[in-house]
Amino acid sequence: MLHVREVVEDDFWNCKMPYMWSGNVWKQAYQEKERKYKDFYYYGCKHRQTIRGHKCTFSKQIREELLDDAVAEVIVKIVSNPKFASMMQEKINMKVDTSEIEKEIDNYQKELRKSHSTKFKLIEEIDNLDVEDKHYKRRKQDLDDRLYRMYDKIDELESSLIDAKAKKQTIEAEKLTGDNIYKILIYFDKLCKVMNDVERRQLITALISEIQVYEEKQPNGQWLKSITFKLQL
Repeated sequence: MLHVREVVEDDFWNCKMPYMWSGNVWKQAYQEKERKYKDFYYYGCKHRQTIRGHKCTFSKQIREELLDDAVAEVIVKIVSNPKFASMMQEKINMKVDTSEIEKEIDNYQKELRKSHSTKFKLIEEIDNLDVEDKHYKRRKQDLDDRLYRMYDKIDELESSLIDAKAKKQTIEAEKLTGDNIYKILIYFDKLCKVMNDVERRQLITALISEIQVYEEKQPNGQWLKSITFKLQL
């Protein structure tokens, strides 16, 4: 006797069906006598209730391996093109332009050095004030006010410098991430051959932001309509 049970789980990667595609259905079949399990995974929409004013009417479920294999096949075809490998190598060798942000960082550092120099001079002036001077209190107050404002300026410059350096790091990190993805794409076919299903799905997740599927299976057996990569190819 064959039993089938369903459990709705989250997507393994962001797959979009017509309307509101989301979710993954796990079906586990087994024979009562032998208690041998065999797992089957399907992509299907778990949003059956009204979402954003309308209800999802897409009720079909697609075998997970069919969709995953279709996506992998498309990627392999793309990366198998010699022109693609050449283009990817050019992107990897391309240097990211950080000249503007580096100028900004340099300016903040120069301003900070000047501000710290002014701060030390003010502190020195305060220390050298003559307490016997009849204008001592006023002169000290003036210097204290200038020193206070200088501390405010230093705080602002340090904050701006931190932001500028973080921006530069982000630019460089994005370039590094892009380079890694391009390298993965170049060797995608070889990587897939040595990966198990979970590893391959994780790899695809790193490369693709979204896929679109047809409402009905096409005459050629294809469900896959389009793929959106995380990086522009």
